[in-house]
Amino acid sequence: MPGSDDGAGASADAGRETSGSASARAVDAVFEQLGEAAPVVLEHVVNAARELMRAAKAVVDAAEGAMEGARAADEAAAPDRAAADGGAPTRSKAARTQRIDVD
Repeated sequence: MPGSDDGAGASADAGRETSGSASARAVDAVFEQLGEAAPVVLEHVVNAARELMRAAKAVVDAAEGAMEGARAADEAAAPDRAAADGGAPTRSKAARTQRIDVD
């Protein structure tokens, strides 16, 4: 029974690997609890996870659309910028990006 300390759980916990990351242990604990949950609870959790994934996909799709729109607008404005600069060539992609070291 969860919450009781009869010593039976201690031997099972002792055999578990403790070198995993905290997030991996948390995910393991969630799945362990879900395995003990009623089927209706599991169904609700799965449906919620599915809706969360759909929402995340919608956000990613919208961001991709915005990036493509901005890229198209930037490319369309490139001749205008060149004319405004007296015919100077536009900067290349490499000149517009900056490398950031994360080490």
